[in-house]
Amino acid sequence: MIGDIILIRTNSWFGRNIRKVTKGYYNHVGIFVAKDKIVEASMWGVKLVSIEKFNKQKDKGHITYNIFRIKNTTDQQKLDMVNFALSKVGSPYDFIQLFSLLYIFLNHKNRNLEPIDVPMAYICSELVASAVDNAGLCFNENIDKDCISPTDIAQSQIVEMVE
Repeated sequence: MIGDIILIRTNSWFGRNIRKVTKGYYNHVGIFVAKDKIVEASMWGVKLVSIEKFNKQKDKGHITYNIFRIKNTTDQQKLDMVNFALSKVGSPYDFIQLFSLLYIFLNHKNRNLEPIDVPMAYICSELVASAVDNAGLCFNENIDKDCISPTDIAQSQIVEMVE
């Protein structure tokens, strides 16, 4: 499970609007760094959280989630992804990038463009895509890792749903 990706669909106003703008099913993503620990970038910054956080929300009907695995990864690649994600814990959330992406998505601009991005601050999909990039992998060659959405990650040819 280490190196696996959790893709989440929330029922919140914010989540519904992210899905509407990105035209996708998922609106949040994180990466497993241990059997029951996930690194995620949320509005409160990059945090290490327990899977129990998501299980409690799922049990209450607030979210649904699926677990995806990157195909054909080596143990070293998984370790590289995990170490990258853990090294970003404590980093701030990138609100400027979020608003820049909203502009790009709403105006149907080329998603291979680099959005306005604060260095060392992350949105959820950028964090996971950067961890994957750190392992020498890429979700989609046609979408910049700073511009990728959770649904783009789910639809990537390099992942498969495992749960």
